[in-house]
Amino acid sequence: MFQIDLVERCKKNDRTAQMKLYNQFCDGMFCVAMRFLKNEDDACDVVQESFIKAFQKLEQYRAEVSFGAWLKK
Repeated sequence: MFQIDLVERCKKNDRTAQMKLYNQFCDGMFCVAMRFLKNEDDACDVVQESFIKAFQKLEQYRAEVSFGAWLKK
């Protein structure tokens, strides 16, 4: 399944698609968070909060950049 298809399904509140998208990007997000925070527990919290915020604001994603770039922003 293509990333944009997953994002569109996520916009419709498809929990399976949300989990797939999360699984695709959680490791990368964790690495970024660890670079800044240097603490695994804090990094995990930041990743979770980031995904919650991203799913809440998913309607703003326009596919002008990759989803990963949008998520990290």
